[in-house]
Order: sequence, then structure tokens, then C-alpha cells
Amino acid sequence: MSSRYLSMFLLCVVIVASTAADARAADDRRKGISEKACKVLADERLRQPLETIAEEYFRRTESRISINFLPAGRVGTLVQKGQTGSDLVLSMPKKSGGKTPVSGLAGAKAVAWKYPGGSPVWAALLTNHPQAAGFFRFVGGPTGHRLWSESKAGFTMTAGKTHAEAFDWVVRNRVGH
Repeated sequence: MSSRYLSMFLLCVVIVASTAADARAADDRRKGISEKACKVLADERLRQPLETIAEEYFRRTESRISINFLPAGRVGTLVQKGQTGSDLVLSMPKKSGGKTPVSGLAGAKAVAWKYPGGSPVWAALLTNHPQAAGFFRFVGGPTGHRLWSESKAGFTMTAGKTHAEAFDWVVRNRVGH
């Protein structure tokens, strides 16, 4: 008799878990995020400009980007453990001139700078998801530059590894004409 109750209990657990997963999938579909959407993990300090950049990327490509914002320390821990569950990661060091676990990843690139202080925003691809590379280029490209610089959070874009290279890029590509 107890095995019958155990079977019923397990069936209820499976139904509840299935219902919760279905509800999450329905919520994602309602938001326009497919299971195959590019997943981005980002430092919560990047929320305002990155949400704006993702909205513009969607407007141009009709490809949704699912962004999970966490505290910088948590992003770094997940990167170090290789447990991000994302296709692309973005983070800033806690202090100017500091490094992040993201900056140490292969192919990591500084895509923006936080002013004042000059802290770089590092981005790195983690998978070969088809939308990840496009969003990575978009975040660090001309439209990304405009949206980073228009943000109220005080960012600017860079295409160089140092402030001098970034300034040179802006002079050549934004104000040189």
C-alpha cells in the first residue's frame, strides 16, 4: 500500500515539474525568447545600456537575446567554474585597471569603457551559437558605440585595448570626418 502512495507522490512531482517547465517556456514565448535564443550573462552594472543594445539588435535582426544580469562577483565565479550556461559573457572589473575572469578568456575584447575611472567592459564568446557572434560584433560595433555613449550610465565604446587606441579609433571613425 505504501508503494502505491509513493507512486502517486512521484507522479505528482513529475506533473508539477513539467507544469513549471511549461510555464517558463510559455513565458519565454510570450516575451519572444525562443529556446534557441542567444543567452548572454552580464554584470548587473551594464543593465541599462545592454538592454537598449539588445532591443536595437532585435529591431534590426528580429533575433531575441536573453540576458541574465548578476552581480560582477557572481559572473566572475561562474566564468571561472565554466558554469555560465550562456553563449556570451560581459563584465567590468571592480576597480579601474583591474582584471576580470572574462578578460582572461580566449578572444575576450574590451567593447566599452566606464567613465569616470576608465574601467573596461570585457566581452567573450563562450559558444558558437549563430547569434552570439553577431551580437558580440554589434555590442562592440558602430551602433553599439552610439548606444553605449548615449546611456545614462556613463559608458563609451572602444575598439582598442588601451585608452590611446580607443581614443584614436573614435577620432578616426566618429569625429575625423
